[in-house]
Amino acid sequence: MLVYGWQAFQRFLHPMALVLNQPEEGKAEAGKSKGHVQAAPVTRRQALLSALAFSWLNPHAWLDTAVLIGTASLAYGQGSTSFGLGAAAGSMLWFLSLGVAAFWLGRRLNSLHIWRALDGAVALMMWGTAAWLGFSLV
Repeated sequence: MLVYGWQAFQRFLHPMALVLNQPEEGKAEAGKSKGHVQAAPVTRRQALLSALAFSWLNPHAWLDTAVLIGTASLAYGQGSTSFGLGAAAGSMLWFLSLGVAAFWLGRRLNSLHIWRALDGAVALMMWGTAAWLGFSLV
């Protein structure tokens, strides 16, 4: 966590490191302002295959589903079906919310100022969590 916090802090200090495909100095393209992130376009097929790969090939998702939710459902005995349906509904709501948030924030995250603020917040959260964990061990 300390390393991840340090990496985020470095991006906070040097936000130009985030710029992808930045035009060379003095060669800014028409209509594109300097200081914005420009990523290569992704086709619909590439986006869909990436989403499916992240969903179905993610070992954490399988562990969460099989181990955590499966084990927790054992405590409900006869009500394990309703627990499983509730967990599935909660998961759908969570990931749908993440998708809507990503869609809504997509164009807004094109600003280096937003990314710099996010990196600063991530650095503080990582260091705060590391400190909290460190103090809880004592």
